[in-house]
Formats: sequence, C-alpha cells, structure tokens
Amino acid sequence: MKDNIKRETSCPLWIAIIVGIIFLGWIYAVANSAGWIHSFDQALISTLASKNASAISFAQHFTVLANTKVMVVLTTLAAIIFWLCKQHNAA
Repeated sequence: MKDNIKRETSCPLWIAIIVGIIFLGWIYAVANSAGWIHSFDQALISTLASKNASAISFAQHFTVLANTKVMVVLTTLAAIIFWLCKQHNAA
C-alpha cells in the first residue's frame, strides 16, 4: 500500500531550503553592512523612484488609505456590510 503514495512534499521542501539559504545570506550581508547591499538598494531606488509630479501626487493621496483610522473605518464598514448580507463567516 505504501508504494502507491506519492511524495509531493519533496519539491516544495527543496524550494524552501534554497530560499532559506538565500534569505540567510541576505541577512548576513545586511548585518555585516556589505558594500554591495548599499549599491543594490540605490539601484533599486533609482529604478522605482518616479520623477513624475502627477505620479508622486497620486501616490501621496493613495497612501492615506493605509492610515490606521481609515483602515478601522473600512474594516468596520466591510464587517457591517457582510453582516447585513448574511455573510456571517466573512464578517
């Protein structure tokens, strides 16, 4: 009977080990202030940074939605809507 059981966890385990090793290497580099970390950060920042004034304005207004007060209000509204629609598990 055991011959029919497939081991489907071997691939995800190897992936997890590889990602874990990369993550530990990254932690070690950051903890020891490796020079390439600063260069990598600056390259990433310059790639992602926008010089477009309208994009910056949009991002500043959009990030207000992540404030704690706004999130509490949105979560409360979602819970009330789910409760009123009889979706008690979602609320």
